Amino acid sequence: MVERNVSSIIFYARSPGGSRPSIVVFGSRRILEEKIRGLGVCVTGVGNQSSRLKRLFTVLKEVRRDPPDVLQSQHFFANSYVGLVARLLQVSGIGAMRNNGCSEVNASGLFGGWLNLHLPSIMAANSQMAVEYAVTQGVPASRLYFCQTWWIRSGSNLRPPLQRDRLSSSPWVVW
Repeated sequence: MVERNVSSIIFYARSPGGSRPSIVVFGSRRILEEKIRGLGVCVTGVGNQSSRLKRLFTVLKEVRRDPPDVLQSQHFFANSYVGLVARLLQVSGIGAMRNNGCSEVNASGLFGGWLNLHLPSIMAANSQMAVEYAVTQGVPASRLYFCQTWWIRSGSNLRPPLQRDRLSSSPWVVW
């Protein structure tokens, strides 16, 4: 599913008149990175850095080169990076929540879970349970968005269902 989420962002951004997306990758997905680079998308890997602080500064440095309108996380564990960098650059930061929300918070630990839940200014969740959980953890409901995941089949390809608004600058995705 992550690959489809990233694919949809690239699909929209690379459409005529679209902006140039850039992606920061925390893991090692060499095959996907090569395919994404082949589409003309800048991919920066920060997964080889053992220090979270070094990763944060690398993300900040990369994103400052071409400041976005929107900085979006594709994984809950990257939300704190997105939230902090977005605040420093004064842009919108969108965090991600999947499943019931509780499992992701618990997997990040007490402090990390709190940061990942509270630092992004907007939180997109793929389940109503995650939205409800976030509210019980003190995230204002006005910052939470339930985004049901669905796709339209077009021939042999899956594609996102809606047209996107044009952005004035390039979006960054932290994956």
